[in-house]
Formats: sequence, C-alpha cells, structure tokens
Amino acid sequence: MQDVIGGHIAACISTIGTLLPSIQSNDLRALVTSAPSRSSVLPNVPTFREAGYPALESLERFGLIVPAGTPVDTVDQLYKSVREALAAESVRVGMLGLCLEPVQASPAEFSRLIASETQHWAEVVKASGFQPME
Repeated sequence: MQDVIGGHIAACISTIGTLLPSIQSNDLRALVTSAPSRSSVLPNVPTFREAGYPALESLERFGLIVPAGTPVDTVDQLYKSVREALAAESVRVGMLGLCLEPVQASPAEFSRLIASETQHWAEVVKASGFQPME
C-alpha cells in the first residue's frame, strides 16, 4: 500500500478495511471491488464483474483450519465455539468495524469452499500465462 501511495507501483489488491482510511483521505483511489455486489462502504465503486472481469470475482474469507486427522469431536467443539463467538454482538460489531461480515459455514462447507476456490484460482493463474520465477 505504501508503494502505491508513494508512486513506486501502479496498483494493489487488499482488503477494504485495510485500504479504507487511505481511500477516505484521497491517498488512494478504489477502482473495483472483488465481491459479487458493491460494498456498502464503497457504494460508488464497481465490482470486477461490472467492469467486465467476472472471473476475478472473489470474497475474502477467514476460517479456522486444523491439522488433518484432528478428532471429529474436537472439530465439532471448535465449530460450536466459533459459532457462539460470532453470535456475540461485540464480535459482530468489531468485525463490521473492520469491514468484515461474519458468515458461518460448517467444517464440511468450508472444506468444499477451499477445494472449489483452489481449483478456480489455479485456472485463473494458468489462463494468465504466469510462470514462476526460477
């Protein structure tokens, strides 16, 4: 972000919560957002889909990940604890203050999402022609 503000690089992709102060102070200009719909915080900024790049649509997600083989009862207890935390008003308000909207997914739903996102972004990277540096 500092390199964009300083004119050393042309653009960056980051979270709205991270960039919002710099956007509000006119140090940065938001060009697009990656969510399926416009942000309530930046309602005048189009989405990638609206700008003609639907393949770049993406949501930022945070989740709790444990090692493979973690006992099911441990996973279930962690899931229950996270659900309870996300239901707390103070947690919800804190997350919204960071421009994060709490959404709950079961461990199975989150696993499917990770697999789907991995496949999608692998295809985007391949289509871009990107080659790793040697």
